[in-house]
Amino acid sequence: MICEHDPVVRQKISSTLISLDFNVVEPATFKEVLKYLNFHTFNVIVVDENFDTGTDGVNYLLNYLEQLSMSIRRQVFVVLISTTFVTMDDMHAYNKVST
Repeated sequence: MICEHDPVVRQKISSTLISLDFNVVEPATFKEVLKYLNFHTFNVIVVDENFDTGTDGVNYLLNYLEQLSMSIRRQVFVVLISTTFVTMDDMHAYNKVST
């Protein structure tokens, strides 16, 4: 699942995942994401930090993924696309940043 609004970035991610034999879905809104997640457990979810954020700046998809049961979360690899987080920082994955 690719949750990215920029069509150029979305196309690059999509073509890469397709070349790795993944089936790709590209929901446009958080509401569409929920429809998919109610019926499927995705192996990979690529999320932009600003995907369908509310007026309060909250990314509802990231909050939703955070609340999933551990048995489901262990089956999903989440990729966060961000301009604010440092890339390749191994220890950052263990810290929860709250704003």
